[in-house]
Amino acid sequence: EVTITNGNVESFQLTVDINDGWNIASIPGLHPANQNIDSWWSGRDQTAGVYKFEDGYQAVTSVEPGTGYWMKHTGSLTYNTGEEWSTEGIITMPHIPIVVNTGWNLIGGYESPFPTENIFSIPPDIISAPVYGYDGGYGEADTLMPGFGYWVKASASGLLMIDTSCTNTPPQSLNKSNRQTELFKEEWSKIIITDAAGQNYTLYSVTTQENLNRYELPPPPPAEIFDIRYSSGKIAEDLSSLQSIEMSGVVYPVKIKVENMQVKITDAYNSEIERELKPGEELIIHYNQINKLIVQ
Repeated sequence: EVTITNGNVESFQLTVDINDGWNIASIPGLHPANQNIDSWWSGRDQTAGVYKFEDGYQAVTSVEPGTGYWMKHTGSLTYNTGEEWSTEGIITMPHIPIVVNTGWNLIGGYESPFPTENIFSIPPDIISAPVYGYDGGYGEADTLMPGFGYWVKASASGLLMIDTSCTNTPPQSLNKSNRQTELFKEEWSKIIITDAAGQNYTLYSVTTQENLNRYELPPPPPAEIFDIRYSSGKIAEDLSSLQSIEMSGVVYPVKIKVENMQVKITDAYNSEIERELKPGEELIIHYNQINKLIVQ
């Protein structure tokens, strides 16, 4: 809902559901008072920093549209204009292009949901991986939602155009066939890792016929945030040779379950674990010093 406040200033109403713990958040416009992190997220954990990503993580005290931020929240909370945010609404910003660098970039959208397939770039076709969001673990995103942040990988420096006034897909848009809608195939072998807090993540075993570069995950989150990945930085790997899995931010005990394959699992350090798992079998890790596994 967009309203005219005074003269030429447009504002809009917004509702954003923020999870307990770490979120990737963004601001889709301007706060009428200021852009301080406490004005935007009054329920954030005051003992934790808010971070943007630019040649590594950098702590910030103010935020701006177009950028995504790691933010830790105390409890779940639905932020609403008229309650946690001003009744004046959030000031609408022009949809200026978002500058991206070669590699991974943490971005945010504007006041309306925007399909990731409609993002287009200058120069064209520089988006080189799926767009990822975070909800207790990285997952492919098909829409940029207002108030949240997303990872975009660029093969070159350039500009991303996120113009919510577009009704047709721009000619340079990220073609859906290039994204390959079915990124993960149902029949693929899986390693499912679940911790004692109920956080879970799935890694995949694939053959060398797959282009593994497509399965590179965004950079690991700041320290102590839940994250599971192969040591290569990918979500899918060829397990015909030895691979390692790294776990951070997990709550022990941790359950390991495999599907559609038999796998040998050992720990990377103290030889506390050496186990072969058949399809459907599970392994429980109680020792909280084990955060790296070897699998084949």
